[in-house]
Amino acid sequence: MNAFKKDPKKYLQAPPKMPKEFRMLMLGPRGMGIHTQAAALQDVFGWKIVDYPSLVKKKLESILKEEHHEPNNVVVGSSKIGLS
Repeated sequence: MNAFKKDPKKYLQAPPKMPKEFRMLMLGPRGMGIHTQAAALQDVFGWKIVDYPSLVKKKLESILKEEHHEPNNVVVGSSKIGLS
């Protein structure tokens, strides 16, 4: 194990092969290098990076920009508002 750690290329015949279509979820707090590691995997294996938090943020922003209407069947009671 120590000899491999010192010079792994000596023991590897070819670079590792991974499927072109491979899904992996990488989670961690900010500053842990998740994007850096994902970029390295993209460089080595050609995988596409999908930044899930960014996708959710963009979708939420687009939803909030849409025009909203009050429902036409609102029932106002003594202290409660409900839908009929």
